[in-house]
Amino acid sequence: VEISRAILLLAFVTPILFAKNPKLAWVTLALMPLVVVYSLVFFRAITRKFQAVDEAEGELTSVLQENLTGIRVVRSFGRGPFEEQKFGRANDAHKLATWNLMRLLSTYWSLSDMICFAQTGLVLYFGARWTLAGEMTLGTWVAFLEYAAMVIWPVRQMGRTLVDAS
Repeated sequence: VEISRAILLLAFVTPILFAKNPKLAWVTLALMPLVVVYSLVFFRAITRKFQAVDEAEGELTSVLQENLTGIRVVRSFGRGPFEEQKFGRANDAHKLATWNLMRLLSTYWSLSDMICFAQTGLVLYFGARWTLAGEMTLGTWVAFLEYAAMVIWPVRQMGRTLVDAS
């Protein structure tokens, strides 16, 4: 639904932008391909990171389950310290995989926010410049700001939806 919403908004808002002011429409949509490509590249990378976290969690759970079901054997043979180390290694692997995943997520979201804010900044800058030069009206400039927000954030959200789907 989110992906369809982003595509529909883009399909319906783009002709309106070009009807109002073609130059500012190109500025408004300038970074859109970058957002889409960045989201797709991120989706491929994040899928591998999620899989690594899932596998590390499975290993951690397996070690824990073995220790809990064989607690009497571990105690009778004095294997507690060995099993603690084994669990510690599995826990460290899970912690590292989760850390890498969170680092990738934070990088993606901060960079995608920067791209979206840069897009809004471009519309602000060029819109103000062309409005002051008399090439467009103040109302058109304000409309472009709203239309840009209507388009760029759902496209960015599409990247989040792809991540959630992975």
